[in-house]
Amino acid sequence: MTMPFRKFHVPFFVTVIILLCFAPAAESDTATMSRSDIADRLAKIKSIGMFPPDIRIHELSAGGVSEYMEEWSAKGKENVARSVKETIGGRLVEIRQDALDNNVREELEDVLALYRAAIVSYILQSASLTGFPVKQDFSGYVLGSLENLFDTLKVDALVVVKGSDHISTGGRKTLGFIGALAGIYFLPGNAAMDLGLIDRSGAILWYKIVVNPYNNDFREPEGAAKNTAEMLSGFPGWKP
Repeated sequence: MTMPFRKFHVPFFVTVIILLCFAPAAESDTATMSRSDIADRLAKIKSIGMFPPDIRIHELSAGGVSEYMEEWSAKGKENVARSVKETIGGRLVEIRQDALDNNVREELEDVLALYRAAIVSYILQSASLTGFPVKQDFSGYVLGSLENLFDTLKVDALVVVKGSDHISTGGRKTLGFIGALAGIYFLPGNAAMDLGLIDRSGAILWYKIVVNPYNNDFREPEGAAKNTAEMLSGFPGWKP
């Protein structure tokens, strides 16, 4: 079916919050969804387009105040983009959004908003009361034909990467240490990363999200590489 909410925008943090609400406490939570015919569809994909990953890093104060850090986020975006490119290899085509004309850019924004809404819808409709989604087949979620858009971009598929992290300040780390000594425990801020693959038909072939309060640091090349390897672990045809 074609999902009926093309104009709605669902921020990435909403997806993370929903998963955290459904998932039991754990060091790391992961949800993976794919189509039953993914192997056949992957065989037809020769090139995969990727826009710069949307990585947003915030600093979390002792009082729990979150502040977006532009320089940290830019570094995280650079590291994740490099890691994804090295993992996927020669099939990956990096696309610059600022090089597209306005019509193509607007159509892409609509597609990405619809994609995010479809992910949230799937999770809400399929999640169990005690954990992540219990369904595995993603076949019912199609964004509508993307043939014209993909012809313009000169790709057979599109990979969408998002990530977020909250880095504790020195004061919050100290507060956490003192709290631990007193038997009071709190998380420093959940890190999360997700990745989806969309083909020309508009089908979401594969999607995975990892939420981890002690994730590797996106700001460090090694941390970004570990995050990417964990994200692509289990993807058919890819060996992180």
